[in-house]
Amino acid sequence: MQTELLTHHEIDAALEAHRVPGAGITVMDGNRIVWARSSGLRSVRGTEPVDADTSFATCSMTKTVTGLLFMTLARDGLVDLDTPANRYLTGWKLQGIDADSVTVAMLLTHTGGTSVHGFWGYTPGVPVPSLDQILDGEPPANSPPVRVVRPPRVEFSYSGGGTTVLQKFVGDVTGQGYAQLVRERILLPLGMRHSAVEMRPTAANLALGHRDGVMVRGGYCVHPEMAAGGLWSTGSDYALLLAGLSDAVNGRPGALVPQPLAARMITPTFANSACGCFAQRPGIISHAGGRVGYRSHYVFDVATGRGVITLANAEEGAIPLQALRHTICARLGWDLPGDPPA
Repeated sequence: MQTELLTHHEIDAALEAHRVPGAGITVMDGNRIVWARSSGLRSVRGTEPVDADTSFATCSMTKTVTGLLFMTLARDGLVDLDTPANRYLTGWKLQGIDADSVTVAMLLTHTGGTSVHGFWGYTPGVPVPSLDQILDGEPPANSPPVRVVRPPRVEFSYSGGGTTVLQKFVGDVTGQGYAQLVRERILLPLGMRHSAVEMRPTAANLALGHRDGVMVRGGYCVHPEMAAGGLWSTGSDYALLLAGLSDAVNGRPGALVPQPLAARMITPTFANSACGCFAQRPGIISHAGGRVGYRSHYVFDVATGRGVITLANAEEGAIPLQALRHTICARLGWDLPGDPPA
């Protein structure tokens, strides 16, 4: 492995050209971190630098965590991925076109025909809706209701709304909240000590969000839609998640879930959409993420354990970090596609 895949000047220049205050880049090979760099500031209003332990919003990269969470539920016999979600949901139910046929797997792969692409979140201090209010689009929710608006399993249509139905689902099935389940079933077993699923991040070393070179009001938006985008993490912690998934796919002893479930998770069922991730080529998974003030991305080869994770505390971060990722892959001779929907 080269000592410097990117110089500090290359990273800083790319970020400054797009007014991105700070970022973290993590490179994996053989399921290990082989190169990592942090750059810039946690906020334009301060002087604290981004370092290896700085927590970023991973945005929709959280959906991969949700996919793995459901594999653990299937492992324990709590969920059948091919059973309609409405058979498990209590109280609130999916409504719309053939809603009773929408399975758990369809919601994980964005093929259930559900509405609502993504969520804006809420400025700290304003009223935050309950999960049911979000799903029904009722005040103070700032998003429309989640409904089945097209026939299930006919087409791919990215739906953070469908993932939010899964958040409701895990509460109904287990009696526990999504954040608690992720902590118990994913974060603790994989040793992700610098990660948490939270509406309001509590990490002291936090990268605050920016837009157009200005910190967003309150520093970040509150997201009660936690299954769709609620993970706060570091590049090194997220690498542990990907390594754990690789261990499972390759059937290694002590893996978090059995090999057949891990293989199913990363295998597309429609277009390139798998359970919480995308696979443009077999075994190479990826997910992008975006929310107010942040951009994120990973691409990972489960066979070789090679991957690149990028996190930025600005909405303009996707372009420079994509360019830097492509530069890294070119210099290493890696062919890792992966620019899916956020």
